[in-house]
Amino acid sequence: MRILEVEHLSAWYPSGRTRRQVLEDVSFTLDRGQVLGLVGESGCGKTTLARAILGLHRACAGVVRHAFPRPQMVFQDPYGSLNPAHTLLWTLEEPLRAIGTGRKERRDRAMELLDRVGLGPEYAGRYPQELSGGQRQRAAIAAAVIARPALVVADEPVSALDVTVQRQILDLLAELKRDDSLSYLFISHDLNVVYQICDRILVMDKGRIVEENDTDTLFAAPKHPFTKKLLEAAE
Repeated sequence: MRILEVEHLSAWYPSGRTRRQVLEDVSFTLDRGQVLGLVGESGCGKTTLARAILGLHRACAGVVRHAFPRPQMVFQDPYGSLNPAHTLLWTLEEPLRAIGTGRKERRDRAMELLDRVGLGPEYAGRYPQELSGGQRQRAAIAAAVIARPALVVADEPVSALDVTVQRQILDLLAELKRDDSLSYLFISHDLNVVYQICDRILVMDKGRIVEENDTDTLFAAPKHPFTKKLLEAAE
């Protein structure tokens, strides 16, 4: 089943009296249960693409089609995506509250998700500032999947974490993918992390997709000079 279709997507940012193009003619698809990696250097347009897919960047041309419910996002900085004024329970219930889910169902689903992401019921009444970085990211992941989206966009979700916690979060994402048939657009500059979790990889350079292939083939036999450069740097 096709979860996401992006066709001839271009995007711009204002630049003085003109505008600066940051995405140029980007096209790709993503199927249910797949993890699609998006790699490239900082500033190449990866986050703008994510924002365009989520409808957060409007200066675009092209077509984006995605499955319902709307895709959700996991950000690089979990503290910035969690409201410090509210407990984790309130934060997890909020997406369900927005779609009219009843109080008991909201509470049951939130407590279930806390347990599934490795936090447990004792964290329900805690605030984001009372958690470690890894615990915050677990909470942010729970908030992203609680309304059962088909697609989660993960923008550098482990880059701010140490290596041990990175592995734990990647394992959690893989577990949720398997159990809930989730699809991910996994954005990263770290090819070693992308290799661990992604089925396919898009390589972006200066706002364009310059190469796309399954993960093993791309690592074993890269075709584009920019892909070769990224792989050499990763080594």
